[in-house]
Amino acid sequence: MQRYRVEDKRDQLVTYRHNKKDLSRERRSVEKDLRVVENKLSKLDPGTPEYQQKKRERDDLQSEISRLNDRIRWAKDKIDQQRRDVDHAEHALEDLLIGFNHIPPTVWEDVISDYHYTRYIMRKTAVSTLVLNIDGQRREVPLEVASEDDHYTDHPTIGLVGKPANLESDQVMTQRLNSEARIAAENQLKSMVYRYKQGLLFRANHAIDSDERFTGWVAHGVAGNPGVEDDVAAKMRAHLELELGKAGEFDINRLLTLYPTL
Repeated sequence: MQRYRVEDKRDQLVTYRHNKKDLSRERRSVEKDLRVVENKLSKLDPGTPEYQQKKRERDDLQSEISRLNDRIRWAKDKIDQQRRDVDHAEHALEDLLIGFNHIPPTVWEDVISDYHYTRYIMRKTAVSTLVLNIDGQRREVPLEVASEDDHYTDHPTIGLVGKPANLESDQVMTQRLNSEARIAAENQLKSMVYRYKQGLLFRANHAIDSDERFTGWVAHGVAGNPGVEDDVAAKMRAHLELELGKAGEFDINRLLTLYPTL
């Protein structure tokens, strides 16, 4: 029973260590996301809706990191406590075995034996930097992919066959890294198109001439993903009704996509 207690304490210690490792891995992932969002945020105009959205994303990620830090500290405390529990259980087992030595011998055979072996974790990481030159502005986006597996040697005593680490090949990791680069490049381009589209809207809203303002709204509506927000559509509809009368039906977003650009 005391041996079972020792093993149970050791198993709990391993579980706490795995939990801490998983939390640390999750925190690294969130920190990476935070760096990406902060990098995007630094390039946005504070007056744009995208800036506010990215700011909320940044705040959410910072809150998530704070929550993970609390859970990691809790896991560290549990690991320290569990180490002490393991030591106490092992000392109790040792005292028990020493006490058995003072019993007059009849037949003594140790039918339970402890066996330990080391399991290693191997991790391979591929890192790169996506460099974009858009309108004369250089942008750098850090990229990283990883492959991880465990390995251990043969242990004939318990009939355990060794296991090598099975990590992804350089070719596979390069493909994954290239895929990450494509996604990052697409996101950068989408962000650029969004800023361009919002710039057209800003200039249109501040135009003095009504025809120039309407032309600017149309340019904003057909740039990037065709279409405008409800408030802009209402302004455009009011302009058309003022010019052409209210007898017509002006579905603004349908008109903007009626003749797609080739």
